[in-house]
Amino acid sequence: MKKTMKNTFWFRLAMGACLGTGLVATATAQGWNDRIEIHGFYTAQASITDESAYWLAELDEDGISKNGSFYGSRLGLNVTARVNDRVNVVGQLISRSRENGFMTHADWAFANIALSDNLTARVGKNKYPVGLVNEYVDVGTAYPWILPPAAIYNDSMSGPQATRTSFLGGMLAWTKEMDSWSLELDGFGGEVDLGHINIKRLLGATVRANWDDTVMFQVSAYDGIMKLDASDPSMAAMAGMDGRAHRAMLAGMKADWNDWLLYAEAARVRMDYTMGGARVGDSDSAYLTLGRRIGQWTPHLTRQYWRRDNGNGHDISTVGLNYAVTPRWVLKGEFSLIDTQGDGLFVDTPAKDQTQLLSVAINLTF
Repeated sequence: MKKTMKNTFWFRLAMGACLGTGLVATATAQGWNDRIEIHGFYTAQASITDESAYWLAELDEDGISKNGSFYGSRLGLNVTARVNDRVNVVGQLISRSRENGFMTHADWAFANIALSDNLTARVGKNKYPVGLVNEYVDVGTAYPWILPPAAIYNDSMSGPQATRTSFLGGMLAWTKEMDSWSLELDGFGGEVDLGHINIKRLLGATVRANWDDTVMFQVSAYDGIMKLDASDPSMAAMAGMDGRAHRAMLAGMKADWNDWLLYAEAARVRMDYTMGGARVGDSDSAYLTLGRRIGQWTPHLTRQYWRRDNGNGHDISTVGLNYAVTPRWVLKGEFSLIDTQGDGLFVDTPAKDQTQLLSVAINLTF
């Protein structure tokens, strides 16, 4: 079971530094100093809306409102330990901003085993191989947005539920190089731990085609069975979901050509569950992003669409501007107009149909 605990950011930072120092010292003492790699990332984010209802709120936090918020701020540390030429162990610890401090947990931790030159196995708490940027979804320097589009990457219970951070189980990854093209097929299975709801008997596959590191196409599909924690009274209203199917299909592409950036992705989620005559878990979503590098500046535009059959949904238009001080240090600013149906991704129904959102962020990798 995933364990979390809350404390101050600086305490967590100090503990992470001590842990990292201890790992390096141990590795050096054992002659492993050339076998361990430690990397990290940090995002400081500040946002404000013109709405009292909280945007992107979850059970353990308030989200973003007209009072302002540091929602989205995060610090991550990932470690790769090479056991031998065919086996390495990979893990990531992340601390996220919450209402009363920071929450720290292990995002993923798995063994990576090279079975041949083209076939690799992963066993443990794996990265979820679904979504164009999902395997590095928290690394702010790796994509143009401050936060990846919520129409695909928000994984709250009220959201699209198309992607997840990780899953417990195993994965086989097959790769093939062909002139300017590289192909990859990931087959994965296990379960997703969502706290009070788990996705059991998860089976899925992802296919990627990459042309010269310029254009990438990706298609994913997965299927699982929802299992509820019957001991939790808050789950009583959703008892009918227990044992029902949860499946999704996603398709996307991204391109980086002559300083032009393009991201496009769509998802369809289907749950075998009906309430009040509606399949309340079903949703359809998509986004399109276009940007251009102009020296150290990158202006970009994004349009998002999300509809869920329970009546919730959003149309979001965003204009953003990034400034790369260095490739590892990027400043970002965004302004969004959020048109809402129902509650959308607000914790309560917003007072207005359209909400304005302003966000700024500092992104670092080290």
